Amino acid sequence: MTFAVAPGNGTVTGASQTTNGSGIATVGSWTLNQTPGTNTLTATATGSGITGNPVTFTADGVPGARRSSRSRSRRPTPRRER
Repeated sequence: MTFAVAPGNGTVTGASQTTNGSGIATVGSWTLNQTPGTNTLTATATGSGITGNPVTFTADGVPGARRSSRSRSRRPTPRRER
C-alpha cells in the first residue's frame, strides 16, 4: 500500500506500508498544508484484481490550533482466483 499527498497538500510519513491480517494499512502521519483549504491523500494497493483502487481521503485545513484526526475508509478488495 502506498500513500501519497497531492502537490501542495502537506506531507506524509510512512508512505509505504504492508497491510495487516485484516487487510488494513495505516499511514505513519499526514500533516496538512499550512494554507487553509482542501488537502488530498490517496492510498493505492498494488497487485492484480484489486477493486476500489485508489482510495482518496480529503481533509479541510482551517487556521488555528493543530489537531489530530483519524479517518477510515473501505479497503480495496483483492479478487480471488480459482
